[in-house]
Amino acid sequence: MRRFDEIRLPGKHAIRWRFVPKENCWEIAAFQGVETRLTSVTGEQIERRVVRGPGTAEFSEALGMVALSASLKVQSKRLNGSRAV
Repeated sequence: MRRFDEIRLPGKHAIRWRFVPKENCWEIAAFQGVETRLTSVTGEQIERRVVRGPGTAEFSEALGMVALSASLKVQSKRLNGSRAV
């Protein structure tokens, strides 16, 4: 099934976004598999929260930051194998 709220990366990784009603913001996060959050090379979860939604400069900038961090992590895993944290 195709999803319109995600960008797929190599190796079962994906970037997904959703609206969080309790906080009245959008969450953009990187995942490994279906539910496991991807962590950066520094050990922090790769995610951003923004007030304005898809189609805005704020959302696009946050999406770009998450995509860059996730891509670096995926590439690091591919180069270093299981040694990558």
